[in-house]
This record gives sequence, structure tokens and C-alpha cells, in this order.
Amino acid sequence: MKKIIIKTIIWIFAIIICICVTLYSCREIVTPNYEVVGGSMQKINIKGIELPNKNHGNYYLIVVKLKGANERKQLLGFKCYLDGITSAINKIRITDDKSELLSDSIRGLDQINRIPYDLLTVEYKDVYQSDSYFKCKMIKHLCDMPYIINNLGVGLCDYPYDNISEIQSFAAIVYIENQKSTPKSISIETESGAFTSKVISKPISLEINEIILKKDK
Repeated sequence: MKKIIIKTIIWIFAIIICICVTLYSCREIVTPNYEVVGGSMQKINIKGIELPNKNHGNYYLIVVKLKGANERKQLLGFKCYLDGITSAINKIRITDDKSELLSDSIRGLDQINRIPYDLLTVEYKDVYQSDSYFKCKMIKHLCDMPYIINNLGVGLCDYPYDNISEIQSFAAIVYIENQKSTPKSISIETESGAFTSKVISKPISLEINEIILKKDK
């Protein structure tokens, strides 16, 4: 009888260990389920920051609007996660009034990562967003944006951002190196089609305060 009990206990421990190993091995990186639904580019006037590169042209805020994050639940208290990108971005094209491509000369500004929501139009706001700041991803070059957006990886225990609702948009502040012409349109090309819009030339006036943008007084 004791041997049977001991064997049963051993089997129970073995099963528990197998379950734990399986759960640990399943902590793979997945991509959130979303799709691109639009994009925009707006000029920004920035004050109060000394930039080492004198070749900076005008600054712009690029926003790629995303939609359709799909929550999934995990067992044993794991946080929910998101899975399945629906249509990847192939390229982001920015052209001037002569349809000449400016994308190759566009660089990311890595000193700024947050903009107050009240400086932006309502369309960027998420009704579930409790934070008062719109977060920007700091990138080195415009060509980095499609790769980053297509690979917004999340594990079972963490998110690509602090909050699931933040997956509804992706933004970056950029400048045009050695700018000689003005951008007129931005096109976000995905596997299912392209989203094109005019660049908003009316600028938002901002000043810097510890890499956080605030209203220009």
C-alpha cells in the first residue's frame, strides 16, 4: 500500500513538473493582432533644445494609426496577450510637390518621447487612454518604422507598451536631413493596400521641458 502511495506521489510531482516545463517553454514572443487604418504627418515647431546636428530641417510628427488589438487570456494567472498581425507594412513613402521621394533622407529624433494629448487632434486619442501624454517611439531612421510596427512583440507576462490601449497608434518625431524641399504627402503601403494623406503644414508650436513637450507660452 505504501509503495502505491509513493508511486502516486511521484507521478503527481512528475506531472506537475511536466506542466511547469510546458508552460515555461510556451512563453514565446507573439505579435499583436492589429491592422493599419491610416497615417498622418504634421509639422512641429520645437523650441528650447540644443541639437548637435546643424543639418536638421523641419521637424514632423508621424503617426501610424492601428486598430483591432485582440486580447487573449492565459491560464494560471498569466496576463492577457495579443496575437496575429493581419497586414504588414511594406514601406512608408514621403514625397514632395514634385513627387520626388524624401523618405531616404528622413531621420528620427531621439531626444523626445512624449507629447501632451491636448496638443493633438482628437483622432489620435484613445478613449481608454488614462495617460495624458502621447508616447513616441524613438527611431534612428524612417525605414525602421515598418519593421518595428510589424514586430511589436509581446510575451505572456509583458506588453510592448505599458497599456494595451497604447497599441492603437504608433508615433515618431522625425526631421529631414539637409532639407531642400517640403514634404507634401505620406503613404503607408501595406500588404492589403496603401493609406495616403497630405502632410499637415500648419505646425504645432512646442517647447521642450526635460524631453517632454508642452504648450508654447
